[in-house]
Amino acid sequence: MNSLNQIKIYFYPGVVKAIAAIISFFLTLVISLYLNKADAGIFFLLLSIVTVLSFVLTFGREYLLLRKVALLNTSLSLKENFYYICSQIKHFIFLGSLFSILFFIFTFFSLEIFSNELNEYLRIFIFSVPALSGIVLVSFGIQGQQKISLSIIFSRILCPLILILAIVIGTLDTLSELSLYFVLISWAVFLASLVAYSINHSKTNNKKLVNNEKNANSSIIFLFFIGVTQQIFIWQGTILTSFFFQSSDIAAISVAQRVALLISFILITVNAVNAPKFARLYEERRFKEIQNMAFFSTLICCFFGLIVSIPMFVYAENILSLFGEAYSGEKTSLRILIIGQIYNCFAGPVGILLIMTKQFKESALSSIFALFLSFVFAYVLNEFMGLLSIPTAIITSLFIKNSLDIIFIKRNLGFFVFKPA
Repeated sequence: MNSLNQIKIYFYPGVVKAIAAIISFFLTLVISLYLNKADAGIFFLLLSIVTVLSFVLTFGREYLLLRKVALLNTSLSLKENFYYICSQIKHFIFLGSLFSILFFIFTFFSLEIFSNELNEYLRIFIFSVPALSGIVLVSFGIQGQQKISLSIIFSRILCPLILILAIVIGTLDTLSELSLYFVLISWAVFLASLVAYSINHSKTNNKKLVNNEKNANSSIIFLFFIGVTQQIFIWQGTILTSFFFQSSDIAAISVAQRVALLISFILITVNAVNAPKFARLYEERRFKEIQNMAFFSTLICCFFGLIVSIPMFVYAENILSLFGEAYSGEKTSLRILIIGQIYNCFAGPVGILLIMTKQFKESALSSIFALFLSFVFAYVLNEFMGLLSIPTAIITSLFIKNSLDIIFIKRNLGFFVFKPA
């Protein structure tokens, strides 16, 4: 496959992911403009909690589901598709619903896990967890069907887009109303994702599925940690700030990190496109093709990462001023985070490559180690650097995670992602 055809493969998912990144940016913008800084900080913290919990309650099954669907090879009807995806997710939806009910009961009557104010909103927000878990699982299944754009729409576009429209139209005036709408939107998108998966053509081979399931059981604990730690990486600015600083500081770091994450939209797109292909090529032991695909993907990530990051670095203060004067002073935090995202792009698809080539243990260990050091750095540096300790800790964790993944790829697959076969 020549370079032009490879670029075409990434084009449509890239456009959709760019739209998703823009929508995420506008959600952050709308929240920062419509809520005061303290309430915005609480909202971002609530969102980080339910997002991480939704991945905790999938127990790492999303990657197994992606691999299963990617390796299917006999067509299923719409009805069979629906039964199949429901059979894969029903236990997790039940568990998430049970967890949400128990959390509501315990915090309502006795247990104060967080502050009174945060508990009040979290009692509502928590009921989005089973729906978000379902969205995660089904969107990974859709990704396995190689419907990458559709997967991105359900996992990253619909919930924030509908929430933005509800806020802008003026139907939401308080954080309580915002919490309730978020729950309703999450369940609506989850049900729609089930329909979307069912109407796509899937393929199955029972023998392969049984074999994959047997092989996967021994790795499920590592997949669980991978899913959870990936979400903590995305929200670690919000989470770390909540430990050491106030709600208004949470909003400031959350805005800076969400803006910086715009740089990595191309990396996320490349990973979404490559994941099922890496899985197939690895099963067929076509390592040179894996290396060439990884190399080309790294080039794309570097090129587009620099195009986005350079103007963002130069105009950091102007970009943050869009969110209000209260946020414009965080330009140094944003620039630090931009440096981390540049390195993230330069490392290419090492994270998803580890997972799709069944190096679950290595991926989990690098993530856990990097996040542990991130917390240590934030704890040690916050006395000397203040709020800047958080972005410093974040880029440290990104550097460690990606560097370890590069080393594991070289050791286990025999190549660097920045060198062609």
